[in-house]
Amino acid sequence: MTVPQANSIGFVGLGAMGMWMATHLAEKLPASTKVHVFDIIPALVEEFCTKYPLKAVRSSSPKDVADKSIKSKLLIDCSTIDTASFLEVKAHIENVSPSTSLYDAPVSGGVIGAMKGTIAFFLGCAEDDAREIQRLSDLLSLMGSKVIPCGGPSFGLAAKLSNNYLSGIIAIACSEAMDMGMRSGLDPRVLAKVYAAGTAQNTICDRFCPVPGVAPEAPSTNGYKNGFKVQLMRKDISLALEMAHGVESNNVLGSAALKTYEVQTDLDYIPSNMSTDPKFDDLHNQLFEEGLKVRRAVVGDTYVNRALENGSTEFSRPGQELVTEWCWGYAWTRPGLPRRDRSLINIGMLMALNRAPELAVHIRGARNNGLSELEIREAILHATTYCGVPAGVDAMKIAEKTLNEMAENGEKPRELGAKSSKA
Repeated sequence: MTVPQANSIGFVGLGAMGMWMATHLAEKLPASTKVHVFDIIPALVEEFCTKYPLKAVRSSSPKDVADKSIKSKLLIDCSTIDTASFLEVKAHIENVSPSTSLYDAPVSGGVIGAMKGTIAFFLGCAEDDAREIQRLSDLLSLMGSKVIPCGGPSFGLAAKLSNNYLSGIIAIACSEAMDMGMRSGLDPRVLAKVYAAGTAQNTICDRFCPVPGVAPEAPSTNGYKNGFKVQLMRKDISLALEMAHGVESNNVLGSAALKTYEVQTDLDYIPSNMSTDPKFDDLHNQLFEEGLKVRRAVVGDTYVNRALENGSTEFSRPGQELVTEWCWGYAWTRPGLPRRDRSLINIGMLMALNRAPELAVHIRGARNNGLSELEIREAILHATTYCGVPAGVDAMKIAEKTLNEMAENGEKPRELGAKSSKA
């Protein structure tokens, strides 16, 4: 393997796996190579840049990461998305930047694999393209132990969705088989040996056994930390079923597996300890569930998932429950005002209260609720006359940044983003 000699490398996404992948890059690339990083959670960017002050460079957005790269770019998408979206993005890039190459290379191996540098990359590149495979493998091998060429563009994603469809179903089957055996009086460690020796041998049981104490490094044995989230598996199986439908594949077990993960995802979000009186539990749960639907519809799954994850400790979880139940389940579901009007009210209130992070969230919500950029701008200008110029200046900056991010992420196109004729 040849260590890449690029002057700069960009990395977007410092989550559970991404942080470890970027860490391997920072530690194995030449000292002169800068790693430009971005994540929607600023604290993760700060953590990485503090750890590698001489190599890491903060970026303000995914676009900023790309702009700081070299002119002829090599882009590698390690996320798990649908194949159609990837091919659409690839076609756009080829049209606007012919010197840029985009490859799909989703990963497998989990957080533990990312930590150890043993993940596998499923590369959407033809096996006979030796030059590109070598160039890509040199970079990817810094973060993982296997690079498997799967064919042309999007074939890596097709392989990954097929893999996760299978592993997701195996995880359910392993759990059910373990439960059946344990209820019959068998020790789970004995069951694991039986599966390993027989025709039921599988990686899920060998390395990620759902029963604590069977596999030493499994998330279940370590307080269920560093595991693959149920929400992500639901997403992947849903994408896999979409792919299967598109190619007319008959998947008998897929619907049952998807339903299993959907039910478990909903259970993960059921509030706990919201009232000291158990007789109100059903009412709290109903408000929470309705609030969660509205919250996701207004501000988006990405923000809500992050908020719930960051507020998942015993200390902070009740706060998330209160916000979801009281604000989103009660206020936002009341009749009498459409959501777009509630968004306008929120913009004014948050400007007056000088709550910048929440204002950014509700600028996003305002667009999702159907407000135009013109209406958002006028709401800010109107509130400025009552809240003061400093509040208005800050609100304009926050709104502009949020609208740009939404456009860059493909959520909503800019309407008033062009240079003003009066500027």
